[in-house]
Amino acid sequence: MIRSRSHIVMCVRKPNKEIITNVEKVRTLAQKHRALGVPFIRGIIALPETLYFGFKGLFFSANAAVESESGGESEKFTYKEFAVAIALALGVASLFFVVPFLLATWLGLTGILFNVAEAAIRLTLFLAYLAAVASWGEFSRVLQYHGA
Repeated sequence: MIRSRSHIVMCVRKPNKEIITNVEKVRTLAQKHRALGVPFIRGIIALPETLYFGFKGLFFSANAAVESESGGESEKFTYKEFAVAIALALGVASLFFVVPFLLATWLGLTGILFNVAEAAIRLTLFLAYLAAVASWGEFSRVLQYHGA
């Protein structure tokens, strides 16, 4: 997925090596309403818009994967299934914040030592997560193509 000022392009590689592309014209709120183009306000408006376009890209990708698995039948990834997937992802992501805090608190640390321990625990969890994801077949391919 890549975005310019006026367009968003999403490309997905199907298991049969075919690449499908979706190009959409984009008109942001800051472009529609001049008052929202002020630098600080524009940044606040850009956050939910970027989140929306990211979810839209994930939805496009999920539907492409579901179609290729079902042999092109009319099975689609529904908004309800997508909401459940996002809720689960947010729940797992919250563990990266809650678990390090609780462990550092359990150790009875305070001040700068608390912050260093919490950061070390968070980094260890993140690196363990990346190692686990990288060892999983399909996700290792995602990491090869991911440019961020």
